[in-house]
Amino acid sequence: MEVAPSTAERRIRDLILEHARRVSEAVRGMVLTIESYTSIDSGGVTLHVSQTKLMEDEAESCRRNVYEYIAKSSPALLNREDWLRLSIDLDEVADLAYSVAYRVSIACEKGWFPPKDVGLRMRELAESTLQLCEKLKEALFTYTFNVERALAICEEAERGEVEVDRVHRDLEMKILEVAAPLPLTLLLRDVCERMESASDRIIDAVQDLKLLALYRAS
Repeated sequence: MEVAPSTAERRIRDLILEHARRVSEAVRGMVLTIESYTSIDSGGVTLHVSQTKLMEDEAESCRRNVYEYIAKSSPALLNREDWLRLSIDLDEVADLAYSVAYRVSIACEKGWFPPKDVGLRMRELAESTLQLCEKLKEALFTYTFNVERALAICEEAERGEVEVDRVHRDLEMKILEVAAPLPLTLLLRDVCERMESASDRIIDAVQDLKLLALYRAS
């Protein structure tokens, strides 16, 4: 039988959802930075990397709000560790999104641009990561009024990870196959791995929320 959320639980969900919105915007900024980079649009890269940094900073502010509320809400808030872990995972996503955008901006400044096939797969991996982040945000929004639906959305996100893994493997092999200069090859592999790590952290956050939803549903 589903357990109704307490006032404390609704409040922490709202704080985490606000955190997730900022993180999602940071990931969107990463996507736009990569799109500008692969289109050889240095002005767009400069604009979007700065926006990504702004969203990362705002996500950090949201994380502090979550920590402060968790510290003050004891013992009214149950499952504090799960909510805290979810926020930590979200914050790592924002950090990784900015680290990708920053590295791409450095490559753009140096005039290091990827071959077309690599650029297309970079865009695909970035978009897939954003889609996962949007699924997490949707599940968080649904959590307090329809826990069964929130669980279903979490499972959709977990299934979506399979596609992200496929795109990551394709991009990794394509980077190795093209005859790019070594510095560009190393940078592209680094960007590829950081995007994969961001998607992994999103799924970690999805699984944190899934545990919370299962507790509510039991």
